[in-house]
Amino acid sequence: MTTNRVAGALKAMTAPAPLAPVAAERAAEARPAAPPGDEIGIAVPAAVPDLSERLPEDVALLKVIAVDDVPGRYRFRLEGYFRGRVWSTDESDESAHLRPGLTIDDALEAGDDTALDAAVDYYEFIMAWSSTKHALREWLTRLHRTVGTFHRLIIWDDTDTGIPWELLRLTFGDEHLWLGADFEVTRWTTIHDTGRHHQFSAMDEQVRSGGEILCYEDRDLVSRAGLSISSVAACSSRETLVALLRDLDLEEQRYGLVYVRAHGEYGADLRSAKLGGIPLSRFETLRLRAMRASGSVVMLNACNSARPVFDPAMGDRANRNFAEVFLRRHARAVLATMGEVPTGSSAALARRLIVLARSGGVRIPEFLRQHRAGSARGLPADTLTLDPEQREAIRDFLYASRYVYFGHPDAVFVLGEPS
Repeated sequence: MTTNRVAGALKAMTAPAPLAPVAAERAAEARPAAPPGDEIGIAVPAAVPDLSERLPEDVALLKVIAVDDVPGRYRFRLEGYFRGRVWSTDESDESAHLRPGLTIDDALEAGDDTALDAAVDYYEFIMAWSSTKHALREWLTRLHRTVGTFHRLIIWDDTDTGIPWELLRLTFGDEHLWLGADFEVTRWTTIHDTGRHHQFSAMDEQVRSGGEILCYEDRDLVSRAGLSISSVAACSSRETLVALLRDLDLEEQRYGLVYVRAHGEYGADLRSAKLGGIPLSRFETLRLRAMRASGSVVMLNACNSARPVFDPAMGDRANRNFAEVFLRRHARAVLATMGEVPTGSSAALARRLIVLARSGGVRIPEFLRQHRAGSARGLPADTLTLDPEQREAIRDFLYASRYVYFGHPDAVFVLGEPS
């Protein structure tokens, strides 16, 4: 198995630049800018790493970078990479790139009495927010029109903006598209180990490591929704998440899928962010040696399992999250959530994925695109008047955007029969 390293210095490069998107830069720092009339960006300059060097022909990469210029004013800029060419937002466009004042988490975590109203408010907000992201929309439009095969995007966002990029709304003539429903979106996060912290890296071959499923499902969640993955596939179940993690520390174990269905709690530091009641800080002490041996796919079917945690006590701007821990321990791919997800539909999603993986294989980015597209079909034409069913359709669409995939866009998840 070879590793696809989609970052690092070019062979002829003499002045390598830092790649980690968590590192903020000063506003005056020089960077490439596309000249007027260029369709998809300029050729990658010698001092800039070509992040598209080893990407498939139809895959672009969008890098979101924090800019540290004015205290208390969180700003970000964008870089796009495609077939050896780089595009960048300019200073005038960046004036609109501040942290949004309304977040999708606020909407989906609202109480029962206000939940549907909050979902509609955010739905209207994200459309208005999208309409002013001119440079980004123009770049994606140029790719769509200039390169007919472009339909896949990797988003590398380690910032603290909380932007659900899958909900970016694009306009192609009279046609309105949602990025996550009409394009395959792969997420990436900086991996905090010495060899990979500065680059995108993922396996580009089929994920085929046997059919054994190591599973922990919270009994409370299963009893409420009545949907366990054990009804569609044989599982090696554990009674607690601690027991599952203990098994993953055993190097001789082999698993095709590691499945965790539990409560996830967002926290602003490593001790308050929790998966199945276990703080993120304690995951740092685990080696999870079975992950390297198996090359497993991991599904963290829990709220907030990939939501960034920026712990101020650490004195850095590093994005820490549960998905990154499993990637650092050599999971082949991770499917996780960026926020709250409903109990019933989250269980149904996992069951569909496992059935497809058992029946020949599934590309998870396309699987998630279809999931989001299915929810988008229920959206109303406008929000002038909405009945309860239409409000629920909007909320379901927002929930569908919460699932994200970390891995190579070409990887196929194949789950064979258990040995």
